[in-house]
Amino acid sequence: MDKPIVTAFDVGTTHLTVLVGRQEVVPGRAGNDGGISVLGATSVPCTGMRKGAMVSLEAVTNAIHDALDEIERQTGLEIGEVRVATASAKAVVDNGVEEVALRSGEVRASDVERVAAQARSQRPHAGHDVVHLLPGDFVVDGKAGVLNPVGMFGQKLVLGHHRVQLPSLELKNLLRAFNTAGLKVSQFAYEPLTAAQGVLTADERELGVLSVNFGASLTHLALFAGRVPVHCRDLPIASHHVTKDLAIGLRTTLVEAERLKREYGLGAPGGAGAFDPVEVQTLDNSLAGGALSGGGRVATRQEIGRIVEARVREMLGEVAAEVRRQKLSGVLGKGVVLSGGGALLNGLVPLAESILGLPCRLGLPLQPTGITESLRTPSAATAFGLLAPVFAAVQAPPAFLAGVTPESTGLLKRSKSLLSRLASPFG
Repeated sequence: MDKPIVTAFDVGTTHLTVLVGRQEVVPGRAGNDGGISVLGATSVPCTGMRKGAMVSLEAVTNAIHDALDEIERQTGLEIGEVRVATASAKAVVDNGVEEVALRSGEVRASDVERVAAQARSQRPHAGHDVVHLLPGDFVVDGKAGVLNPVGMFGQKLVLGHHRVQLPSLELKNLLRAFNTAGLKVSQFAYEPLTAAQGVLTADERELGVLSVNFGASLTHLALFAGRVPVHCRDLPIASHHVTKDLAIGLRTTLVEAERLKREYGLGAPGGAGAFDPVEVQTLDNSLAGGALSGGGRVATRQEIGRIVEARVREMLGEVAAEVRRQKLSGVLGKGVVLSGGGALLNGLVPLAESILGLPCRLGLPLQPTGITESLRTPSAATAFGLLAPVFAAVQAPPAFLAGVTPESTGLLKRSKSLLSRLASPFG
């Protein structure tokens, strides 16, 4: 039997990243444990998104076209169906508990279906659609931590679940962009969860861990305890804010500021090389249109580091505050895993440990094969996580698809079955 091939699209604020992988699935194992063989990868600029919301349908569609052309050239495959990861500062997440009485005194498969259907039947918040309904462990007559309750004796079956809802209009806009590019979306996924899936080990999820993925305009948080997510959120502060601070503080362009951020990072105030001169290309305000002057100014590594550190401390402070608000600090037995492009900032890990008060490590994609070293980076966490067969659960299709007709738009006809395979419990 042919192994499944999956195409993952990570739609970010500055880039659209695509991976095509073949799942090496091992029966009875979840997540990345079976391994993923990458067949192709590409990343193209994308200027059509801001904090998870679309600001230009044309720009996103063009980026999808560009990425699709390149990935099909690399793999020799004709891509028709894709998974899409997206984020949103307006996401709604919650944890729920459903229970059913056991009519026969023991748990049957029909009882599992009943409790799953009960979870699926919960109405989403106004203007939102459910994209994830992830089950936790079962509880049978007060006995917690049950993985498979079928056949056990009891009077009551309980199932906890983690639910993620994204704004309906944002999903529709993304769907339109992919349909216009001739693609069918088989699954939407929430970026904090896909990024976590890409870099967390089974032990980390079991013992409690916080995944922090630094995007360009959003910082994606996912907190796990006992294998399952218990909280996730997008914070509206991220690595592009650091770039803007440098551009303003050093009177330079965003492109130059991004270069300085990547090359010098947090620096080491007062340490070796702190006062070494750094040439900074600056804007000459006397030139029409703010063109770059032929020269520049000289800054020091310490000056750059101080600007970067001020914003990074604010970002990490927001992460710490979110964990405190959720009262979950005590469950993070395995500390914090940092991923995303912003995690490559020089000196970030020790600063994060000092601010968060927890051990931190850099998150690299887990167990991929068939890739170049350029993909062994925290930047690829979300795309790799999206390849994993992990999001099949007690989940229903987004409600907005129920009313789609060919007359609505000929392009949507190709996606009539979007997410329909996720309607059955436990995939």
